[in-house]
Amino acid sequence: MKKSKSALVILGFAAAAAACVQAAAQDSGVYLGGLIGTATSKDGCINAVLPCGASDTSWGVQAGYQFSRMLAAEIGYRNLGRISHQSGGGMNAEVKSALGEALLVAGLPIERLTVYGKGGIYYARSDLQSDFLVEGRHKNAGWTLGAGLSYDITRHLAVRLEYQKYNNLGGDAVGFRTDVGVSSLGATLRF
Repeated sequence: MKKSKSALVILGFAAAAAACVQAAAQDSGVYLGGLIGTATSKDGCINAVLPCGASDTSWGVQAGYQFSRMLAAEIGYRNLGRISHQSGGGMNAEVKSALGEALLVAGLPIERLTVYGKGGIYYARSDLQSDFLVEGRHKNAGWTLGAGLSYDITRHLAVRLEYQKYNNLGGDAVGFRTDVGVSSLGATLRF
């Protein structure tokens, strides 16, 4: 009789584990997304040759894999627009930046709403275009952190509101180093 009770208990645990795995599998999968917002470079950039501290439209795309409702890995591309600009007296100069990123996303789901944090690395390219300075290009890598809210409209579609910071963007060839913050609104489509 003890063996049959043990077998029933083991069978019960196996059934519960299978149900948990199936439920977790429903929350996992590939997703694609896009976002648009505003990128703002920090005033008082390090080694600034140009006036620094500009805001411009930013947009991006991302692809990710959601392991569960609480953990995902994501790669993305962001165009930060102009992060520095000077114009006057027929002399113009601007620095445009774009980057690729690889991130881990950790979330706390509360019904249809998820509060999440994300962090990882980026690799950026910044281009200086100017009428009066030597044009240049600088590539650099750094870290990025962000936080946001995601709301599931349907099982496959969610909207996101997030803020992300890119640390120490730029370099000598473009005339400064700065932190860039991006506030954005986006959507993700889960498959």
